[in-house]
Amino acid sequence: MTNLRLESITLEDRAADPAIAAAFAFAERERALRAGEHVRYCRFWMDREGYQAFTQALTLVAANCSHSWTAPDLAWCFVAMENPDLMEPMFNEVHIWRAREADFEIGGRRYGAFAHDWRVEPLEDWLRLKAERAWRIEGTPAAKT
Repeated sequence: MTNLRLESITLEDRAADPAIAAAFAFAERERALRAGEHVRYCRFWMDREGYQAFTQALTLVAANCSHSWTAPDLAWCFVAMENPDLMEPMFNEVHIWRAREADFEIGGRRYGAFAHDWRVEPLEDWLRLKAERAWRIEGTPAAKT
């Protein structure tokens, strides 16, 4: 996997990768980065045998991405997926929303983008949501209060 930290993106950078170009265009339309903020982009990931299927590799990618999303001054995160319709319910569950305007194509293969604006739903709120869902699933006493 490649999980990029993008701080200073030039026009040449955008021209070199349609995913980066689409993500930054999307972010600029929705809520542009402010001075000192950055973007995380889980740009490439795959399982040797299942490419981007539901495999153990996906679990590792999710853990790595979640960890990167705790960085200070993070404005946006993006994740590229080959089969966004299949993955959308999973991403919705953790508030990483479908960003169709940031989709892109490379080599005849179409990729869907998912995004989260950390200034709209900050890390603390996102972690609280994840904890509440975990409690409901596990049936702990905290879920009953």
